[in-house]
Amino acid sequence: IFLDVNTNGVLDDGEPGCNYVSLLVEPLGYAGGVPLNGQYDLGMDPGDYTISCVPYMPFVQSVAPMSHSASLPTQTSYDSDNDFALTIPVFQDVSLALTAWPYCPGFDRPLWITVTNQGTLMSDVPVELTFDTDQGFLQSWPPPTAQNGNTLQWAVDDLAMGEQRSILVILHTDMSVPLGTGITHLATTG
Repeated sequence: IFLDVNTNGVLDDGEPGCNYVSLLVEPLGYAGGVPLNGQYDLGMDPGDYTISCVPYMPFVQSVAPMSHSASLPTQTSYDSDNDFALTIPVFQDVSLALTAWPYCPGFDRPLWITVTNQGTLMSDVPVELTFDTDQGFLQSWPPPTAQNGNTLQWAVDDLAMGEQRSILVILHTDMSVPLGTGITHLATTG
Protein backbone atom coordinates (compact mmCIF):
# COMPACT_ATOMS: atom_id res chain seq x y z
CA ILE A 1 0.00 0.00 0.00
CA PHE A 2 1.64 3.28 -1.02
CA LEU A 3 1.02 6.98 -1.37
CA ASP A 4 0.85 7.57 -5.12
CA VAL A 5 2.53 10.98 -5.15
CA ASN A 6 2.47 11.38 -8.96
CA THR A 7 -0.96 9.66 -9.32
CA ASN A 8 0.25 7.25 -12.03
CA GLY A 9 -0.99 4.10 -10.23
CA VAL A 10 2.54 2.60 -10.14
CA LEU A 11 4.87 2.28 -7.14
CA ASP A 12 7.79 4.56 -8.04
CA ASP A 13 11.07 5.09 -6.18
CA GLY A 14 10.56 7.46 -3.26
CA GLU A 15 6.81 6.93 -2.88
CA PRO A 16 6.21 6.06 0.78
CA GLY A 17 4.25 3.13 2.12
CA CYS A 18 1.18 4.01 4.18
CA ASN A 19 -1.48 2.30 6.24
CA TYR A 20 -4.69 4.29 5.93
CA VAL A 21 -6.61 1.22 4.77
CA SER A 22 -7.70 -2.24 5.84
CA LEU A 23 -7.51 -5.31 3.64
CA LEU A 24 -10.51 -7.53 3.02
CA VAL A 25 -9.83 -11.07 1.74
CA GLU A 26 -12.71 -12.94 0.11
CA PRO A 27 -14.13 -15.58 0.22
CA LEU A 28 -12.71 -15.84 3.76
CA GLY A 29 -14.19 -12.60 5.04
CA TYR A 30 -10.81 -11.86 6.62
CA ALA A 31 -10.21 -8.19 7.37
CA GLY A 32 -7.02 -6.78 8.79
CA GLY A 33 -4.85 -3.75 9.17
CA VAL A 34 -1.63 -2.90 7.40
CA PRO A 35 1.73 -1.97 9.02
CA LEU A 36 2.89 1.64 8.88
CA ASN A 37 5.26 0.87 5.98
CA GLY A 38 2.35 -0.44 3.86
CA GLN A 39 3.89 -3.88 3.26
CA TYR A 40 1.60 -6.82 3.87
CA ASP A 41 1.94 -10.60 3.81
CA LEU A 42 -1.26 -12.57 4.33
CA GLY A 43 0.05 -16.15 4.50
CA MET A 44 -2.98 -17.82 2.88
CA ASP A 45 -3.79 -21.49 2.27
CA PRO A 46 -4.02 -22.70 -1.36
CA GLY A 47 -7.01 -21.24 -3.18
CA ASP A 48 -8.30 -18.32 -5.20
CA TYR A 49 -8.78 -15.02 -3.40
CA THR A 50 -9.83 -11.45 -3.97
CA ILE A 51 -7.97 -8.85 -1.93
CA SER A 52 -9.73 -5.51 -1.57
CA CYS A 53 -8.42 -2.30 -0.10
CA VAL A 54 -10.89 -0.49 2.18
CA PRO A 55 -9.95 3.06 3.30
CA TYR A 56 -10.67 3.92 6.92
CA MET A 57 -9.35 7.48 6.88
CA PRO A 58 -11.71 10.09 5.43
CA PHE A 59 -9.01 11.89 3.46
CA VAL A 60 -8.21 8.90 1.20
CA GLN A 61 -9.54 10.17 -2.12
CA SER A 62 -9.04 7.04 -4.21
CA VAL A 63 -7.57 3.54 -4.25
CA ALA A 64 -6.27 1.93 -7.45
CA PRO A 65 -7.01 -0.78 -8.17
CA MET A 66 -9.92 -1.48 -5.85
CA SER A 67 -8.99 -5.18 -5.68
CA HIS A 68 -6.49 -7.83 -6.79
CA SER A 69 -7.06 -11.50 -7.60
CA ALA A 70 -4.57 -13.95 -6.11
CA SER A 71 -4.34 -17.60 -7.09
CA LEU A 72 -2.32 -19.88 -4.83
CA PRO A 73 -2.26 -23.45 -6.26
CA THR A 74 0.04 -24.91 -3.56
CA GLN A 75 1.01 -24.25 0.06
CA THR A 76 4.33 -22.76 -1.07
CA SER A 77 2.84 -20.52 -3.77
CA TYR A 78 3.51 -16.81 -3.58
CA ASP A 79 1.62 -14.02 -5.32
CA SER A 80 3.40 -10.66 -5.28
CA ASP A 81 3.05 -7.20 -6.82
CA ASN A 82 -0.47 -6.76 -5.45
CA ASP A 83 0.13 -3.09 -4.77
CA PHE A 84 -2.58 -0.57 -3.98
CA ALA A 85 -2.04 3.09 -4.87
CA LEU A 86 -3.65 5.65 -2.57
CA THR A 87 -4.39 9.19 -3.62
CA ILE A 88 -4.61 11.51 -0.67
CA PRO A 89 -4.27 15.26 -0.31
CA VAL A 90 -0.95 16.59 0.85
CA PHE A 91 -1.31 18.26 4.25
CA GLN A 92 0.45 18.74 7.54
CA ASP A 93 -1.35 17.87 10.80
CA VAL A 94 0.45 17.22 14.06
CA SER A 95 -1.14 16.41 17.42
CA LEU A 96 0.40 16.70 20.84
CA ALA A 97 -0.56 14.93 24.07
CA LEU A 98 0.77 15.76 27.52
CA THR A 99 0.53 13.14 30.28
CA ALA A 100 1.86 13.68 33.80
CA TRP A 101 1.78 11.78 37.06
CA PRO A 102 0.35 13.68 40.02
CA TYR A 103 3.10 15.57 41.83
CA CYS A 104 4.23 14.70 45.33
CA PRO A 105 6.37 17.14 47.38
CA GLY A 106 9.94 15.90 47.69
CA PHE A 107 9.69 13.43 44.81
CA ASP A 108 10.57 13.18 41.11
CA ARG A 109 7.73 12.49 38.67
CA PRO A 110 7.64 11.69 34.94
CA LEU A 111 5.82 13.69 32.31
CA TRP A 112 5.35 12.48 28.72
CA ILE A 113 4.90 14.57 25.61
CA THR A 114 3.64 12.51 22.67
CA VAL A 115 3.86 13.97 19.17
CA THR A 116 1.89 12.29 16.35
CA ASN A 117 2.05 13.11 12.65
CA GLN A 118 -1.56 12.76 11.49
CA GLY A 119 -0.86 14.45 8.19
CA THR A 120 0.52 13.13 4.95
CA LEU A 121 3.78 15.10 4.86
CA MET A 122 6.98 14.29 6.72
CA SER A 123 7.22 16.97 9.40
CA ASP A 124 9.85 18.68 11.49
CA VAL A 125 8.06 19.58 14.71
CA PRO A 126 9.37 22.08 17.26
CA VAL A 127 8.03 21.17 20.71
CA GLU A 128 8.01 23.49 23.70
CA LEU A 129 7.15 22.66 27.32
CA THR A 130 6.61 25.30 29.97
CA PHE A 131 6.49 23.52 33.32
CA ASP A 132 5.18 24.89 36.60
CA THR A 133 7.64 27.07 38.53
CA ASP A 134 6.97 24.96 41.65
CA GLN A 135 8.87 22.15 39.93
CA GLY A 136 12.44 21.77 38.77
CA PHE A 137 13.75 20.09 35.62
CA LEU A 138 16.03 17.11 36.24
CA GLN A 139 16.39 15.39 32.86
CA SER A 140 14.64 14.31 29.69
CA TRP A 141 14.99 11.78 26.94
CA PRO A 142 15.81 12.98 24.43
CA PRO A 143 17.60 15.94 26.02
CA PRO A 144 16.13 19.35 25.20
CA THR A 145 17.74 21.37 22.43
CA ALA A 146 17.25 24.54 24.50
CA GLN A 147 16.26 25.60 28.01
CA ASN A 148 15.29 29.05 29.25
CA GLY A 149 14.11 29.10 32.88
CA ASN A 150 11.12 26.75 33.12
CA THR A 151 10.74 26.42 29.33
CA LEU A 152 12.25 23.48 27.44
CA GLN A 153 12.44 23.00 23.67
CA TRP A 154 13.01 19.98 21.43
CA ALA A 155 13.26 19.48 17.68
CA VAL A 156 11.33 16.38 16.62
CA ASP A 157 12.65 16.03 13.07
CA ASP A 158 11.64 13.79 10.16
CA LEU A 159 8.35 12.64 11.72
CA ALA A 160 6.91 10.34 9.05
CA MET A 161 3.26 10.07 8.08
CA GLY A 162 1.46 8.26 10.92
CA GLU A 163 4.57 8.17 13.13
CA GLN A 164 4.43 8.87 16.84
CA ARG A 165 7.32 9.83 19.16
CA SER A 166 7.46 10.54 22.87
CA ILE A 167 9.59 12.78 25.04
CA LEU A 168 10.06 11.72 28.67
CA VAL A 169 10.65 14.56 31.13
CA ILE A 170 11.53 14.10 34.81
CA LEU A 171 10.49 16.96 37.10
CA HIS A 172 11.16 17.37 40.83
CA THR A 173 8.73 18.98 43.25
CA ASP A 174 10.36 20.67 46.24
CA MET A 175 9.39 19.53 49.75
CA SER A 176 8.16 23.05 50.54
CA VAL A 177 5.30 22.88 47.99
CA PRO A 178 2.08 22.23 49.96
CA LEU A 179 -0.16 19.34 48.94
CA GLY A 180 -3.11 20.58 46.91
CA THR A 181 -1.11 23.30 45.15
CA GLY A 182 -2.19 23.61 41.54
CA ILE A 183 0.53 22.46 39.13
CA THR A 184 0.20 23.56 35.51
CA HIS A 185 2.18 22.54 32.42
CA LEU A 186 1.79 23.77 28.85
CA ALA A 187 3.11 21.91 25.81
CA THR A 188 2.90 23.40 22.33
CA THR A 189 4.18 22.84 18.82
CA GLY A 190 5.48 25.63 16.61
